[in-house]
Amino acid sequence: MLEIMDETKTNDVMELFAACNQKAGDFLKERYLNYVSYAINEEALSNITCTKALVHVKDYDLKANVIVNALSKDSLDLADSFKKVFDISAHQELLTIAPSSFEAYFDEYEKISKTAIYRFERHSFPYKLEGDIRHDIDKAELLKLYLGFGRHFKTFLKRDSANYSELKNVSGLYQNERLSAYMIYQIKLDEVVIDELIYEDLRSLLTLVSYALTLKSNVELHLSDGENIARFLKTSPSLSDDLIIKINDLELYKRLFKIEAKDMHEALAKTFCSPLYLKGYLL
Repeated sequence: MLEIMDETKTNDVMELFAACNQKAGDFLKERYLNYVSYAINEEALSNITCTKALVHVKDYDLKANVIVNALSKDSLDLADSFKKVFDISAHQELLTIAPSSFEAYFDEYEKISKTAIYRFERHSFPYKLEGDIRHDIDKAELLKLYLGFGRHFKTFLKRDSANYSELKNVSGLYQNERLSAYMIYQIKLDEVVIDELIYEDLRSLLTLVSYALTLKSNVELHLSDGENIARFLKTSPSLSDDLIIKINDLELYKRLFKIEAKDMHEALAKTFCSPLYLKGYLL
C-alpha cells in the first residue's frame, strides 16, 4: 500500500533509509512529500520523495511534480510505487520531472537538461580576481538574484525561499553593497565542488571561481549546458545528464500552447525553447 508518510511512521521510514545507506534527514523536510510503500506488517518497503515546482515555459508557469529521490528494498515494489505516484501526479500537475538516474521507471520521457562540468587548477587559472566576498547572505537576496538570472532563459525552474533553507557553504560577491553573484559549494579533500553559481556577468563568475581556488588548488564547477560560456572560460566542459521530463496530460498541454503534436517529444520540442536553465540542484 502506498501512503503519504505521517509523523507516526517516521521511524519506519528512517529505518528504510538506513537499510538503503542513505541519510533520511536530507529528504524528511517540510517542502518534501514522501510516498511510502508498506508491507502488510507495516514495514516500509520503498520511499519516493517529491516536491512541487513551477517551470516557466513560454510565459506560462506550469505545475510540476519533481521526484527528488527514490529508494527501496525491492526494485519491483519501487517500480509499482513509481506508477502510483505518476497516477497521483497526473491529476494534480501537468509535468513530472526527475533525475535522469530514474529513467528506467518512466514509460516515456525526454532528456531536457545536462550539467556542464568545468575543471580548473590554481596554477593554470588565467584570472586572479578579488572582490568583496561575504558568507552570511540573506535568503531573499539569493532568491532575488536567481530569479533575475532565470529571466535570461526562455525556460527555467522557478524557486521560492524554501529552496534556500539549510544551506551550508554559500559565498557571495558584492558590488556597491549589492549581491552580484553567489556560489553554493562543497569543500572536499583536494578540491572545491561548486554545485551552483549564479551571476550577473562573467567577471562576477570568474571572481568567485578565483576565490574558490584560494580554498583548494582544484575547482569543479557545475553549470547548465544552456550557459554558452566555454570560450570565455578557455576550457571545454564534460556533460552529464541531469533531468528528464514527461507530460502528464498531452491533450491539455497542446490546448494550452495551441500547438499540433503527434506525441510528447514533438510537443516539448515546440515549447521548451533554448536557452534553458533546468538544473536539478536545490529542488
